[in-house]
Amino acid sequence: MKTLVITGILWLAGAAHLQQPARLLRLTCFSPDSGWIAYSKFNTASDGDVSGQEFAFAIQQGRLVARYRRAAGEIGTAHPVDSLQVGASGDSVRIVVIRSDYSNVYRFHVTCRSLRGTAQLFRTAKSEGQVTPLVLRRARPTRGP
Repeated sequence: MKTLVITGILWLAGAAHLQQPARLLRLTCFSPDSGWIAYSKFNTASDGDVSGQEFAFAIQQGRLVARYRRAAGEIGTAHPVDSLQVGASGDSVRIVVIRSDYSNVYRFHVTCRSLRGTAQLFRTAKSEGQVTPLVLRRARPTRGP
Protein backbone atom coordinates (compact mmCIF):
# COMPACT_ATOMS: atom_id res chain seq x y z
CA MET A 1 0.00 0.00 0.00
CA LYS A 2 1.42 3.42 -0.98
CA THR A 3 1.30 6.28 1.52
CA LEU A 4 1.21 9.94 0.47
CA VAL A 5 1.33 12.87 2.89
CA ILE A 6 -0.23 15.99 1.44
CA THR A 7 -0.48 19.16 3.53
CA GLY A 8 -1.27 17.41 6.76
CA ILE A 9 -3.78 14.84 5.48
CA LEU A 10 -2.69 11.23 5.36
CA TRP A 11 -3.96 9.60 2.20
CA LEU A 12 -3.70 5.85 2.02
CA ALA A 13 -3.90 4.72 -1.58
CA GLY A 14 -6.44 1.93 -1.70
CA ALA A 15 -7.86 2.59 1.78
CA ALA A 16 -11.57 3.03 1.32
CA HIS A 17 -12.84 5.15 4.17
CA LEU A 18 -10.96 6.66 7.09
CA GLN A 19 -13.09 7.16 10.18
CA GLN A 20 -12.36 8.38 13.68
CA PRO A 21 -14.88 6.30 15.61
CA ALA A 22 -13.69 6.87 19.16
CA ARG A 23 -15.49 10.19 19.62
CA LEU A 24 -19.22 10.72 19.06
CA LEU A 25 -21.13 13.95 18.64
CA ARG A 26 -22.44 15.07 22.03
CA LEU A 27 -25.88 16.14 20.88
CA THR A 28 -29.27 14.84 22.00
CA CYS A 29 -30.38 14.18 18.42
CA PHE A 30 -27.53 11.68 17.85
CA SER A 31 -28.11 8.25 19.35
CA PRO A 32 -27.91 4.67 18.07
CA ASP A 33 -31.71 4.78 17.58
CA SER A 34 -31.72 8.05 15.59
CA GLY A 35 -31.10 6.48 12.19
CA TRP A 36 -29.66 8.77 9.53
CA ILE A 37 -29.67 12.49 10.40
CA ALA A 38 -29.26 14.61 7.29
CA TYR A 39 -28.30 18.21 6.60
CA SER A 40 -28.69 19.56 3.09
CA LYS A 41 -29.13 22.46 0.75
CA PHE A 42 -30.46 21.74 -2.73
CA ASN A 43 -31.47 24.37 -5.28
CA THR A 44 -33.56 23.77 -8.37
CA ALA A 45 -32.98 26.00 -11.40
CA SER A 46 -35.77 27.07 -13.74
CA ASP A 47 -34.71 24.34 -16.20
CA GLY A 48 -35.12 21.68 -13.48
CA ASP A 49 -31.40 21.14 -12.83
CA VAL A 50 -30.62 20.52 -9.17
CA SER A 51 -27.44 21.64 -7.41
CA GLY A 52 -26.29 21.31 -3.84
CA GLN A 53 -25.21 18.71 -1.33
CA GLU A 54 -26.20 16.61 1.63
CA PHE A 55 -24.29 15.17 4.56
CA ALA A 56 -25.95 12.46 6.63
CA PHE A 57 -24.72 10.95 9.89
CA ALA A 58 -25.63 7.82 11.84
CA ILE A 59 -24.27 5.83 14.73
CA GLN A 60 -23.63 2.28 13.61
CA GLN A 61 -22.03 -0.37 15.82
CA GLY A 62 -21.02 2.36 18.29
CA ARG A 63 -19.29 4.46 15.62
CA LEU A 64 -20.25 7.72 13.99
CA VAL A 65 -20.41 7.28 10.20
CA ALA A 66 -21.17 9.83 7.51
CA ARG A 67 -22.16 9.84 3.88
CA TYR A 68 -22.13 12.57 1.26
CA ARG A 69 -24.47 13.19 -1.66
CA ARG A 70 -23.86 15.84 -4.33
CA ALA A 71 -26.27 17.25 -6.88
CA ALA A 72 -25.06 18.56 -10.23
CA GLY A 73 -27.95 18.48 -12.67
CA GLU A 74 -29.63 15.79 -10.58
CA ILE A 75 -29.20 14.40 -7.09
CA GLY A 76 -26.40 11.86 -7.09
CA THR A 77 -25.72 8.65 -5.23
CA ALA A 78 -24.69 8.77 -1.57
CA HIS A 79 -21.11 7.71 -0.79
CA PRO A 80 -19.32 7.26 2.52
CA VAL A 81 -17.02 10.19 3.29
CA ASP A 82 -13.30 9.49 3.04
CA SER A 83 -12.41 10.93 6.44
CA LEU A 84 -14.54 11.92 9.43
CA GLN A 85 -13.13 13.46 12.60
CA VAL A 86 -15.09 14.72 15.60
CA GLY A 87 -13.63 17.65 17.53
CA ALA A 88 -12.69 17.31 21.19
CA SER A 89 -15.70 19.42 22.20
CA GLY A 90 -18.07 16.87 20.63
CA ASP A 91 -19.91 19.51 18.59
CA SER A 92 -17.71 19.89 15.52
CA VAL A 93 -16.63 17.71 12.63
CA ARG A 94 -13.99 17.73 9.92
CA ILE A 95 -14.95 15.81 6.78
CA VAL A 96 -12.82 15.03 3.74
CA VAL A 97 -14.30 13.95 0.41
CA ILE A 98 -11.65 12.81 -2.08
CA ARG A 99 -12.19 12.96 -5.84
CA SER A 100 -9.83 11.67 -8.52
CA ASP A 101 -7.83 14.91 -8.87
CA TYR A 102 -8.83 17.03 -5.83
CA SER A 103 -10.35 16.88 -2.38
CA ASN A 104 -12.91 18.94 -0.51
CA VAL A 105 -12.45 19.58 3.21
CA TYR A 106 -15.47 20.60 5.28
CA ARG A 107 -15.31 21.97 8.82
CA PHE A 108 -18.62 22.32 10.63
CA HIS A 109 -20.03 23.27 14.00
CA VAL A 110 -22.87 20.77 14.43
CA THR A 111 -26.22 21.35 16.13
CA CYS A 112 -29.42 19.35 15.90
CA ARG A 113 -30.70 22.02 13.47
CA SER A 114 -27.74 22.82 11.20
CA LEU A 115 -24.16 22.43 10.06
CA ARG A 116 -22.34 25.79 9.95
CA GLY A 117 -18.79 26.24 8.80
CA THR A 118 -16.58 26.26 5.76
CA ALA A 119 -15.93 24.23 2.65
CA GLN A 120 -12.39 24.17 1.31
CA LEU A 121 -13.09 23.18 -2.29
CA PHE A 122 -10.85 21.82 -5.04
CA ARG A 123 -7.80 21.28 -2.81
CA THR A 124 -4.84 19.61 -4.55
CA ALA A 125 -1.20 18.90 -3.78
CA LYS A 126 -0.35 22.23 -5.45
CA SER A 127 -3.27 24.39 -4.32
CA GLU A 128 -5.10 25.00 -1.06
CA GLY A 129 -8.28 25.48 -3.12
CA GLN A 130 -10.96 28.02 -2.27
CA VAL A 131 -12.64 28.43 1.11
CA THR A 132 -16.29 29.39 1.24
CA PRO A 133 -18.81 29.60 4.11
CA LEU A 134 -21.44 26.89 4.12
CA VAL A 135 -24.65 26.39 6.08
CA LEU A 136 -26.74 23.24 5.69
CA ARG A 137 -30.06 22.85 7.49
CA ARG A 138 -31.39 19.63 8.93
CA ALA A 139 -33.65 17.87 6.47
CA ARG A 140 -35.11 14.47 5.78
CA PRO A 141 -32.47 12.19 4.31
CA THR A 142 -32.75 11.94 0.54
CA ARG A 143 -34.09 8.58 -0.56
CA GLY A 144 -32.37 6.53 -3.18
CA PRO A 145 -29.02 5.00 -3.81
